[in-house]
Amino acid sequence: MEYLSEFINQALIFLGDYGFIIVILFGITHPSLSAPVSIFTLTLSLTLLGYFYGYIVLLGANAVGILIFYYFVRKFDVKRDSFIAKSKRRENTILWIEKTSSWKHMLVIGLPFLPTQPIRMGVAFSRISLKRFFFTLFGSYIILYIGNSLIYFGFASLLDDSIPRPLSILFFLIFALVIYFSNSLFNKEKIAEN
Repeated sequence: MEYLSEFINQALIFLGDYGFIIVILFGITHPSLSAPVSIFTLTLSLTLLGYFYGYIVLLGANAVGILIFYYFVRKFDVKRDSFIAKSKRRENTILWIEKTSSWKHMLVIGLPFLPTQPIRMGVAFSRISLKRFFFTLFGSYIILYIGNSLIYFGFASLLDDSIPRPLSILFFLIFALVIYFSNSLFNKEKIAEN
């Protein structure tokens, strides 16, 4: 037990010394990662930097990470056309991403507990401008951190305590599908005309 206590004390000293750098590194790499580490990153930043600076530093690092992610994907833009042209499904997906409103991408990418890396990659591989890409992803991170903050501070505990976790994740997934496909669900006349 003494070793565990000593380990925790040493870890806290290390995090106190390097916490700012660790939060920045996690914030920069998060847009490129497919792992759902946002609640961990938010917890780390709020614990080490406090509420105000934690949010500011994390969102600033996310902004830098979004730009790096965009330019990294654009580096492979030469191979993009041949990669997409190999599959009609990929081509249709990219076309759908380009035609879909940014607020829909923002809302769905920002939902907690959903793996959204394929959508992020699709948005990055599409032909949208840097400005639209940046505001879509940055807006989604604001929504994500609002949702994670509600979970983190317990405001969403009513849902979390009364609804089982798999059911709440299913709810988020259905919500995402309704957001994306609401036009085709509720406007059958327009589909029939095409």
